[in-house]
Amino acid sequence: MRLGNQQREARVLANRKRTKKTSVGFASGSSLLRMMLLSRWSAVRHVSSLRSSIPTSTDYSSTRETATFILIRAITYATLFVGFLLVFLPARVLSWYGIVRPGSIGAAQVAGVVVGASGAVLALWCIGTLIVIGRGTPAPFDPPRRLVEVGPYRMVRNPMYLGAGLALAGAALFYESWGLLGYCAAFVLVTHLFVVMYEEPTLRATFGAPYERYCERVRRWR
Repeated sequence: MRLGNQQREARVLANRKRTKKTSVGFASGSSLLRMMLLSRWSAVRHVSSLRSSIPTSTDYSSTRETATFILIRAITYATLFVGFLLVFLPARVLSWYGIVRPGSIGAAQVAGVVVGASGAVLALWCIGTLIVIGRGTPAPFDPPRRLVEVGPYRMVRNPMYLGAGLALAGAALFYESWGLLGYCAAFVLVTHLFVVMYEEPTLRATFGAPYERYCERVRRWR
């Protein structure tokens, strides 16, 4: 009887040991599986974050479309500006004074072409800088989104207006027209008032301290 009891106790102890080993093995297997799942999840999240940080073809396409749209707007506004203020109105002034194209080319005409061409190149340089760097147009109602301090804007704060003024002065010199020179002076005066009363306050409100520092470094007209 005692032997039978001992045998039963031995079997119970053996079962308990097997159960404990199974539990330990199961726990170890569960921990290993959990670690594998966590590692895989971390890897998936890392890959996803890398993918999200890489610009896609859609991003590049959107950037190109935005740049193209800005370019189209800038060309449109610049054409209207140049066409009205620098071509149409000066032509009206010349017509009103009865001035026609000079019959011969002299020193005044050569100087006028040089001055006018220099002004036109400067104005075009400014427009290109506003498009590429400023991400905007020269129009007051569609201005650059970024403060532009490079290119011609490193030397003077309003180089585009200076370029337009030089183009008008060159035309006045070419035609030897006092009336056109008067129109050029009126353009410069109106532009100065526009810059002081509207453009500069607007830029201060838009860009704040960076624009103030820019004004301290660069003159308005020089």
